[in-house]
Amino acid sequence: RVHGDSNDATKVFIESVGSTMSGISHVNYIEEYEPTLSEEEKAKRKRFLVYRSNPVDPNDNPRYVSYYIDLNTVGPMYLDILLKIKDEYDSTLSLRRSCREGICGSCAMNCNGLHTLACIRPYDRDVTKPAMITPLGHMFVLKDLVVDMTQFYMQYKSIEPYLKRKTPKAPGQKEYYQSQEDRKKLDLLYE
Repeated sequence: RVHGDSNDATKVFIESVGSTMSGISHVNYIEEYEPTLSEEEKAKRKRFLVYRSNPVDPNDNPRYVSYYIDLNTVGPMYLDILLKIKDEYDSTLSLRRSCREGICGSCAMNCNGLHTLACIRPYDRDVTKPAMITPLGHMFVLKDLVVDMTQFYMQYKSIEPYLKRKTPKAPGQKEYYQSQEDRKKLDLLYE
């Protein structure tokens, strides 16, 4: 969608965020993924409530799907849980992921009320407390835990997050070499 000016874009963004927040806060039911589990089986597993929604489908209502996971069969991070659900329980779950090292930000979501990266956020191992996983609350949901990153990338591009030289390259110069003296100026500034 192309917008005439930034006010139009801002209005559309605010409306989409408002509808997303409304959708997350007005989830009116929880769907059990395995309704045949006994209470005894549930007591041995941790309950994860995962936000599910497909805004493209007019018949699909936002909901939480309840998955009971045996913690002895999965890693310690929220992303481990989500990948287990996708691989072994419900292949229709949509989420973003990439590096698994907390660098790229692809797996950003809300885990138990905290906006975080699912790959570096450990879940509470107490099986008596359910965990909740939702998409980022300030962004439009495309499907399940996948949000529209258009606004983020527009803002990211506008700030030009890279170093800029004050003087232009010399003709034919392809790279900028860093001397040992220049490197020493940076030591301990970001480590």
